[in-house]
Amino acid sequence: MLRIALTAALLLLSSVASAEGGRADGWTYTAELPDAGGGYATALLPAPSASYNEPSYMIARCLSGRTEFLVGTTGGWGASGQKLAVTFEVGAGEAKASKWVVSTNGKAVFLDDPPEDFLRAISDPGTLRFTVREPSGAVHETVFDTSGFATVRAKIAKACGWTP
Repeated sequence: MLRIALTAALLLLSSVASAEGGRADGWTYTAELPDAGGGYATALLPAPSASYNEPSYMIARCLSGRTEFLVGTTGGWGASGQKLAVTFEVGAGEAKASKWVVSTNGKAVFLDDPPEDFLRAISDPGTLRFTVREPSGAVHETVFDTSGFATVRAKIAKACGWTP
């Protein structure tokens, strides 16, 4: 009986994932990446010098098996659930416009489409320019340095089960 209990305990201990945190250039991340799948990963990249309503941070994450990408501000962009026009440009690539959903607190916009292909397209090193247009017509823009994103992308992909 003791042998069975010890074997079960060893199996449980070997499958427990340990949380890790770290930095990859400007990115700060936390992840728990069990070998059996699942887990979580969250990464934050602050903008070096954003003003009040300008995009001031990006977050890429995997929570409960769902990949998400958002851009946030210290100010506010509107009512929860509203869609705002966001234009983004990866490196020197073509600018692409789409509608992003405003977060519940009005301080961020979420990519409405599944973000895996978007995350795969972010270069490392490179830049990512975001322009957010409020319903009032006010336009806010920031350029982020995406150095270190390959590390972040790999952690998010592993946690959510997709290929980086």
